[in-house]
Amino acid sequence: MGKKRISDQKLIDIATDIGNGDHVMKLAIKLGVSAADAKNANLDCNTILQKAMGATAIKDQKDKLRDGLIKSGQRATADKHLPSRTPGRKAESNTELTPKQRKREVDDKTPNKSPTAKKPKGLSKLQEAEQKWEKAKKDVKEEDTKVKVLQKNLQDALKRLDHKNKEERKRSSVVTNLKRQEYDEVAKQQAKRKQELDKLESFEGTS
Repeated sequence: MGKKRISDQKLIDIATDIGNGDHVMKLAIKLGVSAADAKNANLDCNTILQKAMGATAIKDQKDKLRDGLIKSGQRATADKHLPSRTPGRKAESNTELTPKQRKREVDDKTPNKSPTAKKPKGLSKLQEAEQKWEKAKKDVKEEDTKVKVLQKNLQDALKRLDHKNKEERKRSSVVTNLKRQEYDEVAKQQAKRKQELDKLESFEGTS
């Protein structure tokens, strides 16, 4: 008798036990669903299970799903909904678990997880808020850098203008001094010529 596909109700029951949220990402990866597809599904466990099984041959669905559940830390859910055909396998596998893994199994058996759990979504919103905050800080830092560059450019321009003004004042001072010297020289020559004329007039008056 051929193998049957895992029913939608079975997938819903498994998803109900596991719940939704960030912890579903590990299961998605183990089942061959990409991280991008898992995020696009809003980390909804049932949607991810449906996608994974839709891409799996019917004869391999049970083994693949059970293996993915176990490798992602959901052994209790795997044993509950997809028990192994080998008698005693569950008991043997449990003896191989570490204390931490046994504790995780106990936690998985507690009936407090549901596909509509809000806590994982709350964590996602917190992560989204943190990302927005980091982006805002980055934007502020970039704007601050731009302002500093503009301030430096302005300071450099002011320095160049001040230097140019100093050069102009220096050049103007040189021209003024040259004109003053030229004026003094002309004044001296005129004074000397006047003295000579005065002497000449004085000499003519005495003759």
